[in-house]
Formats: sequence, C-alpha cells, structure tokens
Amino acid sequence: MNHEERSNQINAANHKGDPLEGTAASAASTPQPLNRADPRHNPVVAFATSTEFRGEELRGEEFAGEGFAGEDVGGGVGRRGLIDFSTRFSFVINSFGQSEFGDGLAFFLSPFNDSKPPYPIGGNFGLFRNGTLTDSTVPTVAVEFDTYSNKWDPKYVHVGIDVNSIVSNVTAQWQADDEIKAGGEATAWVSYNSITHNLSALVSYASDPASAAGIFLIVDLRDVLPEKVGMGFSASTGGL
Repeated sequence: MNHEERSNQINAANHKGDPLEGTAASAASTPQPLNRADPRHNPVVAFATSTEFRGEELRGEEFAGEGFAGEDVGGGVGRRGLIDFSTRFSFVINSFGQSEFGDGLAFFLSPFNDSKPPYPIGGNFGLFRNGTLTDSTVPTVAVEFDTYSNKWDPKYVHVGIDVNSIVSNVTAQWQADDEIKAGGEATAWVSYNSITHNLSALVSYASDPASAAGIFLIVDLRDVLPEKVGMGFSASTGGL
C-alpha cells in the first residue's frame, strides 16, 4: 500500500463533562463537544487539509479550515504570563484491519485567529508547511499521536511533542497497532505546569492498559507562543 492509498478514519470528541479545564479554555472560546459543531465555525477544529469533519468522524476528503472562528474571551498562555492547563479527550483511529496507517492526530496550540500555513498536508498534520521540517511562521506547539513513519520519524507508531517543527523534540513508542486495526477508543491527557514548565501527555486504551505511552518536555511557552492562543485538533490521512 503506497502513501497515497493510506487512510484512517479518525473520530474525536471531548469527554462529556470534561471540557478544557481551568483557564486554558479562555485562550480560545467556550469548549463544545466536537460531534456537535460545523468544522467551518468550530474553534476546536482547524488547519486540517487532509480530512473532513463529518459528525464525529474525520474522513479522508480534503477540507481546509481557515483558522480559529471562536470568540476571544480573554486570558493568556505566553509572553506576559503563563497558566496551567489540563485537558482529557478520546478519539478513535481506525484502519479497518489494514496494517499500514494514515498519519494520525495532533492536539495543538497556535496563535488565536491565525490563518493556516500553505499546503500543510500529509505528515505535517495540517500544522506545518510542506517542504520544511522547522517552521516558525506560525508558532505552534503540538502533541502528536503519529501513526505513520515519515522520513523524520522513528520507525514505529509514537507520541511526540513538537515545538515549531514537525520533527518532535521528544518521542515515546505507542503500542497501538492492534487497537488501530480494531478501531479501539483511546483516551489522552495533556497538561502544562506553568511553574515547572512541564508539558506532559499520556495516551492509553482502556481495553489494553499495557499500550499506554507517556511523554513530557520542559518548555517555557512564553518563549514560543504569543499571549493569546487557540487550542484544537488537526489530523491527516496522507496524500489523497
């Protein structure tokens, strides 16, 4: 199966009763479940050029979000001050039994109401420009759940933290192959401590606790992001 034929179905939703916690949500807008929103007016879904949002499924048709459309209700992440934030969400990446997967899903922070970078398809998760590994044009911090090994990736399914680059600063192997083939539901936690500057992530399948993968990176977000940012999801299935 070549890169153009790869495809995942990706379902993503905030846990009911578990919106972006604390003050982090103020950097974007009032959180809402992903399965109730139009992608063209959803502050949580943006920058995805290789997927389309249909109900609660991200399928393999091309759709390009035009940045965040939510209301800025104040608050800040970088520059003048830092906040703690924590979020939990669930998602399904389903290859329908195929052993080669699409590119995956990323949770990201980037400037509020910024426009998408040009042609950010495939392995760039709809976040970084094609043809460049490091891209500070639109400051972006992302936690990637990477299900396809590109030339800059480790040779296995993994979790990574990216800072202005599609090349992860840190990675951890994610034993998710069997669950992806079966369409299992994963739960992820992402949090940031403004005192220790610890950005951490954990992903696990309830049906297979041994597959859990955890990762962290010490990063001062004031050095990377502007004061106001949006938080959201982006996903891609490879070249179409």
